[in-house]
Amino acid sequence: MKLTFLATLLLSCAPLWRAQAQTSAYVDFTASKFTNLVDTNYLYGPTFGVSGHLVGTKRVALSYDVRGQILGTSQKYDSVAVGPRAQIHFKSFVPYGEFLIGFARYNDGAGHSSTDSEIDANAGVERTIKGPVSWRIFEYGYKEYFGLGGQFNPKSFSTGVAYAIGKR
Repeated sequence: MKLTFLATLLLSCAPLWRAQAQTSAYVDFTASKFTNLVDTNYLYGPTFGVSGHLVGTKRVALSYDVRGQILGTSQKYDSVAVGPRAQIHFKSFVPYGEFLIGFARYNDGAGHSSTDSEIDANAGVERTIKGPVSWRIFEYGYKEYFGLGGQFNPKSFSTGVAYAIGKR
C-alpha cells in the first residue's frame, strides 16, 4: 500500500519536472531469485519508478532513479530504493547501470518478517520504440538485503516499458 502511494505521488509530480529536463516513468515485470539455495522459488511482480536526467550530454548522462518493487504472493519482498544512474546513448539503444540504496520488507509467509536496508546494483538496455516510448529490453539486478542476518542476495531479471516526459 505504501509503495503504491509512493508510485502514485511520484508519477503525479512528473509533469512538474517537464520544464526541467527529461524524466521517465517506467513499469517492469520482474522475476527475482531470492537466495543462492538450489530449491529457492522465484518471486514475481512489478518494478515501477521514475528516473530523471541530472547532468551530461545527449550521448552520456548521469541520472537519478527512484524505484519500488512488489514481489511475491505468500512469500513477499517489497522495496523502495534511490540512487544514481549512468547511461550512454547509441542511436536507439541506451545501456545503463545504477547503484541504489533503500529499504525492503521481507515476509516468508510463515510468520517470519523483517524490514531492513538494501543495496542494489542494476544494469540493463533500453531501446526507443517510437517517440517517448521505450522498451526496457533486459535488466539484471543484484541486491544485498541486510535483514534476517544478511543471508539474502536477490538476483532479478526484468523487462518493461518506459515513457519519457519532457524532451529527449
